[in-house]
Formats: sequence, structure tokens, C-alpha cells
Amino acid sequence: MESFVHLRKGRTPRRLHADLDGLKDDELGRGGFTGRTANIYRRHDPTAYRAVGPLRPLDVLSDDLKPSDATDANGGPLLMFHNIDCRILLSRRHQAMPFYTRHVDGDLLCFVHRAAAWPKPSSARCVTGRVTGSISPRPAPGARYRTAKRPC
Repeated sequence: MESFVHLRKGRTPRRLHADLDGLKDDELGRGGFTGRTANIYRRHDPTAYRAVGPLRPLDVLSDDLKPSDATDANGGPLLMFHNIDCRILLSRRHQAMPFYTRHVDGDLLCFVHRAAAWPKPSSARCVTGRVTGSISPRPAPGARYRTAKRPC
């Protein structure tokens, strides 16, 4: 059986979820509402921020956006936000790409939410499995890929 050591640092309440006295508490665990958890207390709420300057939070209803790759296999993703350093694109591909594409800089970052399709490199096999989200690390410069149906 694994050891479970209680660790307290700083001033913490004696009882869980009570006597908070201005503290914000977070309960972190791996098994949802069952299993071992960690209670983290902090004085300043990380979500209590205010916007300063011309930039403001923007709420986008991405369900209403229609990228051209959702209906056309030759279509491309929809550009949502961009600056000189970064571009954020939305793709809802329902068919495999009929072509490979190349990112010369080699700094493509993908987040796959529901994996009906998957980025498949031209020189490697696709990893199969039940994944709901994945971030791909920096590939080799000039790596080619296409989005293909899972499993590959």
C-alpha cells in the first residue's frame, strides 16, 4: 500500500472547507470525487483579475464558426486570432486531408479535442489509443503531415 503523508506549510485551517478566514481553497485529485485529494489554500484568487489597457477578454462561440475544412476536404482551417508571433486556427475536419502540408519553422502546436481525426506525419506511424486531448511537441523543421482518420 502506498504511503499517504499529510503535509502542511504555512497557516492552514484546522478543518477542511471551514474556517477559511479569507482563504480560497482548491481541491485537486486524480479520481474525480473519489480517492486521495490535495487541498491547496491561497489568499489571492487567480481568477480575480481585471483588464488594464486596450486588451479585453473575448468570449468566442466557436460552435457557430464554420471553417472551410468542415465541409471540403481541400479546405483549410479558420484563422481566429493572430499577431506577429502566433496564429490560432480552428479546424473541424470530417474527412482526411488529400494532401500533406509542411510547416517550415517546425513550431506547430496542435490541441486535439475529440479525436475523430489525428495529425499523421508522413515519415512516422500514427499512435492509436483513446486520447481526448493532446499537445504535440516541436517537430523537426520541415516535417510534413496530414490529418487522417483514426486509427491510422
